Amino acid sequence: MKVVICTRHGGFGLSIPALKRLADESPELFEKMPKVEDYFSDNDIPMYRPFADDPELMEYAASYGSQKGQFREGDLFHTVSYKGRILSDCHWRYEERAEPTLVRIVEEMGEAADGRFAALKIVEIPDDVQWHIEEYDGKEWVSENHETWA
Repeated sequence: MKVVICTRHGGFGLSIPALKRLADESPELFEKMPKVEDYFSDNDIPMYRPFADDPELMEYAASYGSQKGQFREGDLFHTVSYKGRILSDCHWRYEERAEPTLVRIVEEMGEAADGRFAALKIVEIPDDVQWHIEEYDGKEWVSENHETWA
């Protein structure tokens, strides 16, 4: 089984072209991503703001944020949104990192698939291993599941 991880400090993330490709080629994975309005309707201070590449969403965020006095033109955005979905690094569950479409896109695009702070790598693990991803400050590795007691 192949799994995509980030091999440098900063954290997992995909480039905008890779995210768009993933959204277009794997609608079922794309649908698992949280909706943007969930982040703007439940909190007075949104944790995530859309990337400027989604004009419709920028307009929504500007309208919402300006009502709260939080959004200013020129703000830097640390989250990418596309077609109304949040596609940031923290929303990728372990099993999604092994999605064949994601793996293929990273293989085909190489470094062009790397997000702003990412250096993506595909690691191969045996199919029968129960695994999870561990990380320190965004640098990741795949570990086999085991029992722990405290």
